[in-house]
Amino acid sequence: MAAGLIFIAIGTAFCVIAWTTLTMGTSSRMGPGYFPFIAGILVVVLGLFIIISGFGHETTPFGSVPWRGAILISLAPIVFGICIRGLGLGPTIALASMITCFASYKVGFVQALAITAVLTVFCLGVFHYGLGLPIQVFGPWLHV
Repeated sequence: MAAGLIFIAIGTAFCVIAWTTLTMGTSSRMGPGYFPFIAGILVVVLGLFIIISGFGHETTPFGSVPWRGAILISLAPIVFGICIRGLGLGPTIALASMITCFASYKVGFVQALAITAVLTVFCLGVFHYGLGLPIQVFGPWLHV
């Protein structure tokens, strides 16, 4: 039930910010606030469904928090944002994916290397070569 309330609060905040600070437009000529407003409404509806589905079920204890996973998963996008311009796209994707691999106790070092290699090659193929994003593969910190 608390999760539903959180969804409702976030969705309401999206709607209020979009309504008060951005131009809404119309369905045929959408303004910059139209999509955030509709997305906020959908998040509120999702929160209502979560609350409704929570009725009739007995509560369960929250349990322990997997701090290692929570910290490493939160750290990866921060490291990505800090390193993307200096390291470049390739090494930054490798670093961020290696960090997230170690969020689980089940992933060993060899598996982490394999996941990192595949993800790095895939992301370089899609974002650098496929979409042509203007981000260097190797940044100035590496002097390549």
